[in-house]
Amino acid sequence: MWAVLRGRIMRADVRLLVADDHPMFRYGLVLSLTQLGFGYVAEAADGQAAVEACVREAFDVVVLDLKMPRLNGFEAAKAILQGTSPKARRPKIIMLSTFDQPAVVAASASLGVDAFLAVGVLPSLYNKAVGGQYE
Repeated sequence: MWAVLRGRIMRADVRLLVADDHPMFRYGLVLSLTQLGFGYVAEAADGQAAVEACVREAFDVVVLDLKMPRLNGFEAAKAILQGTSPKARRPKIIMLSTFDQPAVVAASASLGVDAFLAVGVLPSLYNKAVGGQYE
């Protein structure tokens, strides 16, 4: 699980999954998260692959692009949240998109998504959304 030192969760033990269909963006996000100190960052190239990864292994945080082939971010988030066993800890879901209209943000919230980030925001905001509670 998470290593705790003086009551703080250590980033190195947090398991993340990044799902985005643009390889270069996905690579950049994985690299940024790794540089922030997250020790395990898995990748998925589309929404269906993200759902399949969540069936195979448990993640603490799942970052989903909104617009992806096979399953979009909304569909993937819904499937991941519905597929989480009642006994398992539910992963935090972060939605990424270039579409930051209020209706899109509201739809994310109604699904139970924990955070919504517009693509292109400052890395410090990714740090706050993904890693703000971890040292």
